[in-house]
Amino acid sequence: MVALRSNRWLQVSATGIIAAVIFTVVGISLGSGGPEGPLVGPVAFATGGTVDQMGEAESRRPAVGQTTQVDLPFTAAEAVAAGWIDPVLCSVGRGRYFQKGPADEVEPYVLMYNSLENLIGVYLFSETEMPPPWQQMDELKSVGRTKIVDFAHWGLFVYFQDPLRACRTTEAAEGSGNVFGGQASQKRSAPTAVVPPTPTPTTGQVLESVVARMAKVASLSFTLTGEPEGAPLSAGTEVQKVEGTLASSGAVTLTVTGSAGTVLEATAGPLPFSFESLGATLSGIAGALAEPVDTKAEWIDNRPKRGISGTVLGRDLSSLVPGVVADARAAVTLWVDDEGRIRRLRIQGAVTPDDPPEAVRVLNLSGYGE
Repeated sequence: MVALRSNRWLQVSATGIIAAVIFTVVGISLGSGGPEGPLVGPVAFATGGTVDQMGEAESRRPAVGQTTQVDLPFTAAEAVAAGWIDPVLCSVGRGRYFQKGPADEVEPYVLMYNSLENLIGVYLFSETEMPPPWQQMDELKSVGRTKIVDFAHWGLFVYFQDPLRACRTTEAAEGSGNVFGGQASQKRSAPTAVVPPTPTPTTGQVLESVVARMAKVASLSFTLTGEPEGAPLSAGTEVQKVEGTLASSGAVTLTVTGSAGTVLEATAGPLPFSFESLGATLSGIAGALAEPVDTKAEWIDNRPKRGISGTVLGRDLSSLVPGVVADARAAVTLWVDDEGRIRRLRIQGAVTPDDPPEAVRVLNLSGYGE
């Protein structure tokens, strides 16, 4: 299920997810030594076919789709080694919630371990409405009201052991021999070799990454519009939207939409914008951004993107808008993803002789290729 980070497993239904989990739980229940005994592994998510034995995909795969299996870290130490973060604190009746980065950026599930370092369950969550036994949740919190999933979602707890026995109690810490606690306390468990968090890159570091990354882009898709919606992209024209692709060969294909909703194929020539070598053009704009500061993130393709704003001179925009006034000044905001790619560019201000002072152009980018 780790593959959800990249393509969200669009081919997997809720029923398939639950069935995979149930299969795993049944296998564990039959082989475990009880709620205090060790788990018998492996523990895995599987889809696209059946599994004959735990960890072995069926040799007779279905005609459509290939069996996909993801083994889950069996112990807390294995989880940390795989990049999962140990929260240290144990939430009574739940266990220790291990995450692999912010809930809105990575795997749509949280692993739960007990004080004996064993995997005892998984919490699945989805922004898409799911059928029972999934339950709609505003958020998921841990000890000290720490938010594990900080947005509305549909969630499902799946446990392999009794979660009420997940945490050690104060009595256990004093050497009573009772290694499990009920709902008596929320105790800090012994940490598992926590990997120090990666520092957040500075604004300057992000821009350096963007400049280098965009210079290498050979192909992408883009959409240029104005603000407010429906505003013309330039004075004296009724063009409201330009959509297009830049191929790795350098060829640009455009579709232009006018004020009456008329759509026609066009080349870059008649337009007051140039999209040739767009990757290099955007790299240059990012590198020319003066006095850059972080600004509010925006959600693009269901993910938050870091925002950076600053100012540029008209000459820095000439590769994108050939008719600019060289010494004009415009406010520019970039929203970039974790790979240093610009996903949205907003230019505010008059940059051509005919632009009104409030002119705004927004360029959305996707479909990147190297």
